[in-house]
Amino acid sequence: MQCLSRYLALVISLIVATVTSLFSTSSIALTTVQLSGSAYAIIGETSNRSSTNLGNNANFGFIVGPSSVLLIDSGAGTLAAKAIAAQVRQITPLPISHVINTGGQDHRWLGNSYFQQFGAKIIASQAAAEDHNQRAGDQLQGLTHALGQDPMAGLVATSADITFEQNYQFNFANLDIQLHHQGPAHTPGDSWVYIPQLKLLFTGDIAYGDRMLGVIDVSDSQSWLEVFE
Repeated sequence: MQCLSRYLALVISLIVATVTSLFSTSSIALTTVQLSGSAYAIIGETSNRSSTNLGNNANFGFIVGPSSVLLIDSGAGTLAAKAIAAQVRQITPLPISHVINTGGQDHRWLGNSYFQQFGAKIIASQAAAEDHNQRAGDQLQGLTHALGQDPMAGLVATSADITFEQNYQFNFANLDIQLHHQGPAHTPGDSWVYIPQLKLLFTGDIAYGDRMLGVIDVSDSQSWLEVFE
């Protein structure tokens, strides 16, 4: 776990250091930063969900392959997903073929249907998929209150096509994409994504930077500490 902690510290430091960015779209409050080779982070605001950030007050990521893109987290709805896709298109015109949902918060998965309509496969832990199904109504109601009716109009909440219990690995662009769900944290189905060839870790909501931890009614603080360690 000491090795994992070092990688986690690297990822956090990379994210914190994104004040100087390569690309930005200020109207949707997202900034894209190259992390390592073909890997990028999309940095959202640390403020509350709003009509300006479309609920994308989180960090996302993507890997550019030779023929398609792997996206990590899909945004908080259709317009939020389009904003993320626009960031990807600043780097590459390639289609998004895979989307990983790292957890159960709205901005991790409510954009799924937008990417699915273009053929993307959605991957999440089974615990996250169950959380999606259980909290979708409450999350849609909360986002409508925070963003207004228009951004959420016509949204269809769809969960993962592929689920796993604890660990899942697949190859993308000659990279080993490793997903690990070690227990509940911020939400019941939180997972982290590790790419050993790049020594890169995407933590989702397991790690927070530049803000207080978001402890909500479905969080498990004790398990969260164990997962982090």
